[in-house]
Amino acid sequence: MLLVSRGNTYKLPPPALNGDIMRSWLLFSLLVASLFIFGCLGQSGPAEPSGPIITPPAPANNTSVAAPPPAPCAGTSSLEANDACFKALASAQKNISLCSHIFSIDARDDCLMLFVPSNISLCDKMLNASKQQACYGAVARQINSSAYCSKLTDNASSKQCLIDIAQPCDLEVGNDAKGRCLAAQHNDFAYCGSDGCLMDFAINHSDENACDLISGDRAQLLACHAIVRRDPAACTADNLSSRADLCYELAAIALNSQGWCSNGQLGSPYRNDCYTHFAISSKDPAICQQTSPETARDQCYINYSTALDNVSICDKVINSLNRNKCIVYTAKANGDPAACNPLSHNDRISCYNNVLTGTVPLSGTATCAAIIETEVWQSRCFTALAVQHHDITICDNITEDGYKALCQAKLS
Repeated sequence: MLLVSRGNTYKLPPPALNGDIMRSWLLFSLLVASLFIFGCLGQSGPAEPSGPIITPPAPANNTSVAAPPPAPCAGTSSLEANDACFKALASAQKNISLCSHIFSIDARDDCLMLFVPSNISLCDKMLNASKQQACYGAVARQINSSAYCSKLTDNASSKQCLIDIAQPCDLEVGNDAKGRCLAAQHNDFAYCGSDGCLMDFAINHSDENACDLISGDRAQLLACHAIVRRDPAACTADNLSSRADLCYELAAIALNSQGWCSNGQLGSPYRNDCYTHFAISSKDPAICQQTSPETARDQCYINYSTALDNVSICDKVINSLNRNKCIVYTAKANGDPAACNPLSHNDRISCYNNVLTGTVPLSGTATCAAIIETEVWQSRCFTALAVQHHDITICDNITEDGYKALCQAKLS
């Protein structure tokens, strides 16, 4: 190769052979590398085997997860059907948690109600007010709980609830009545709270042990023993005649046996009271003849007339003062001014006034109509009766216009 520079020509030596060789090897190496790289990228995996494919058996501890089963009520066609399904399942499986899948408040409360007998607190979880109230009532009756009755907001329902859960003797009014009831229920006189209860228990059960607990009148204790034994001699245990006479009277009344009265001493007030009792109870004034002396007999007739509103019996009273007293007592005790008619005029007027201003209600229009002092006292009687009954029509019984107008004015 020639090189010309500033007019001079130079001859260069030939290029070195080693440089050509190196360039060739570099190009060859780049080609091989490119084929290797692109060959790897194009390969998708190992070559398909040419023989049959053998699938290895699954390991014994296969941990593959199966698809979850469908919900128990998933196939229902409506919310109502869904609620009914879960309620039925909850009942069948006795599983209260299934109630939580119910949409309807009413249906959910009904589902909870299935489990209330074993879990009474479920009432408090109910959302329907009426169903909750029904739940409280059911629980109160189930466990006899007044506390649950008090949860009822309706007063009538709460009161009826308390009545329903009450024990047989809880409704008895008063300690004596309740004690009698409990004594009879448990067949035990220890429940008695009064001497009367003890005596009745002793008589009804023929148990003298109950008699010994009577702490009041000693005559009542003796009478109790006499009754149970059916022996009047028991009344004489203390050797006191007055106590024995009262014992006979108490025994006679308890046994409803008039014959026991005759055991008392003649003239004894207890013997007289005994006969008076049977005269009235049997409506037989002739029994008063057994009383003594005469004043006691008169008193028997007075008591008889007063008790039975039979003023005609007063005619049997011997003493005239006692006879008038018999008439007045009978009239006042029975609200019967017509009973005053047999008295003299002045006594009769006084008697009418006492009856019309008394505290005992008048017996009726018939007694007013029977008054013989018609002009004034009959009118006053009708007026008092009309006011008593708040009935202005009673005034129509008054014949005198002025008194009738006064009667009507009091009620207008």
